[in-house]
Amino acid sequence: LTLAALHVLHGRRTRAVFAVPTATLRQWAETLRTWLRLADRQVLCVSVGADVTEEALAHASVVIVSHGIVTTLFAADRPKDRLEVLPEPEKVSPLFRQELTLLVVDEAHLARNTSTVLCAALERLAATAKYRLALSGTPVVNWSGDLAGIASVMGAPQQYRTPAFWGRKAAVSEEALEMFQAHLHRVSEDELGLPKLTERA
Repeated sequence: LTLAALHVLHGRRTRAVFAVPTATLRQWAETLRTWLRLADRQVLCVSVGADVTEEALAHASVVIVSHGIVTTLFAADRPKDRLEVLPEPEKVSPLFRQELTLLVVDEAHLARNTSTVLCAALERLAATAKYRLALSGTPVVNWSGDLAGIASVMGAPQQYRTPAFWGRKAAVSEEALEMFQAHLHRVSEDELGLPKLTERA
């Protein structure tokens, strides 16, 4: 739904990356092709790191990549020790050089520990995206710092990066609703062009 709305707001040049678990790569690809009526070449489903080339990315409006591959590509670009210099921009993986409209991270609770390579890789991707969306069905209520960590990795505004903010759980929903209320009129449901829910039943 979010991506369909962005297509309305930003046109067909909208580009999105979905970072998802390996087991759900194909499921995400099939769902997005169906709902957004995308041709096969518009959806790049990355099963190995070598699939991420300039040419493949040029044709794709949606790129679906596993957490593992994002981590592998990011780690390959990093200096092996502190004395090495960072690689030239053109030697960095094309995945981290493109401008994104949207980054979606599925199972985002995996990004709550900001000291991991996965978090560093997702943070690099988030920096290239205009909009960022974190999805998770797994509760992360053990410590409010978990939610602050996810917010930090996803490039959220500074106020969301502190455990103290997420400790006020009741207030978070109200503040989020107020923040987005001003934008709800911009895209009406009939503009999204999605199949009716009954067609997917």
